[in-house]
Amino acid sequence: MNSTKHIEQRRRFLQLAVLPAALLSANPAHAVLEWLAEKAAENRRKRYEAMPDKALVDAFYVMLEDGKKESLTPALVQAGYRLKDLNLGMLTLSRRMDTDQPIETPSSIMRSYVPDADTDPVAAVYAALGKGC
Repeated sequence: MNSTKHIEQRRRFLQLAVLPAALLSANPAHAVLEWLAEKAAENRRKRYEAMPDKALVDAFYVMLEDGKKESLTPALVQAGYRLKDLNLGMLTLSRRMDTDQPIETPSSIMRSYVPDADTDPVAAVYAALGKGC
């Protein structure tokens, strides 16, 4: 099935599902938002369950409130990392680096692209996980 056809089927389903929920609720907007939040949580749970290497994902990723919230482990959050994306076979993190260095210094700009692997928390978690296998 091509992606355009798949997207169109989703749109039709959403249009059919939202109307009865809005009519039955005292606050239609709240019902729609609640339904969308539950669907997003369900999709997060399904995506997590489909991950092939849960040990690796669990070392970096935390799902809270039965899928309603997702985050990185507290140590990575404290180190300034943010969760960008979690897809089948891929976990993407981001972090702003060297924000306290003067932008005029070219060496400070270059250092921001080459983190120190010995002190990087992501590298430490990955190395510890590899040594434990």
